[in-house]
Amino acid sequence: MDKPWLEQYGGQTARELVAMQDRYRIDSLLSALDDGIQRALVRRNPAHLTEPELTVVAVEALAREVNNGGYEQFFQNSSSIFIHAIVPSLKRIGCPEHAKIAADAIGHAGITEDMDPEYIPDHVEDLDEEVIDLLDGCDERYYDCEEDIEGLLFAYVEKHQAEIRVP
Repeated sequence: MDKPWLEQYGGQTARELVAMQDRYRIDSLLSALDDGIQRALVRRNPAHLTEPELTVVAVEALAREVNNGGYEQFFQNSSSIFIHAIVPSLKRIGCPEHAKIAADAIGHAGITEDMDPEYIPDHVEDLDEEVIDLLDGCDERYYDCEEDIEGLLFAYVEKHQAEIRVP
């Protein structure tokens, strides 16, 4: 029998969410953890995220956006604030192939390290069809990639749970 989805974040700590892995789907626990970190950002400056917190929100944003609309959507939505963090985050959790795909998509889109994340959605909106086709190719590579982003991210969370401050 499949494990159920944890319906909502209920104020648990990272340690408590990790301890729930035998009862709930891993992807739902990661989603809840991401939600908890996002809620904490209301009280904290995003620049003060720990490396593990940044890793969780960046990787979760990538997975959510690319699975729902591709790299173009990742670049155009509020997730664009994590673009500069995504490649190192993917490498950090042990996803070098996904990191290469993300780096290629960022390069195809002409996004540079010095580009203000708030400007990126407008920049991507003006991309020509040839670049959009290249991004579509990155989407296909992402979907075909056999690296287990969820499993590797969860293993990373388990290892670094003491550094993730939620609620």
